[in-house]
Amino acid sequence: MPWDSCEVWAADYATGGRIEDARRVAGRPNESAVQPAWAADGSLYFMSDRSGWWNLYRWRDGVVEAVAPMAAECATAP
Repeated sequence: MPWDSCEVWAADYATGGRIEDARRVAGRPNESAVQPAWAADGSLYFMSDRSGWWNLYRWRDGVVEAVAPMAAECATAP
């Protein structure tokens, strides 16, 4: 189920539509990361339950950070 384990990936498009430099942004066997959305500044926002709570995270310049960490659900399971 997606709330058990789900990943968010990012990649570059190369000439001819090929995908290059694919990298996992978030998600592993005990973490679900869902609802990715790009911001105008190039940041990637997503929801993750890595802390035990569904919170909002941002991936920017290769670094993932919690936007407003709290002991509360900010999303429901997909």
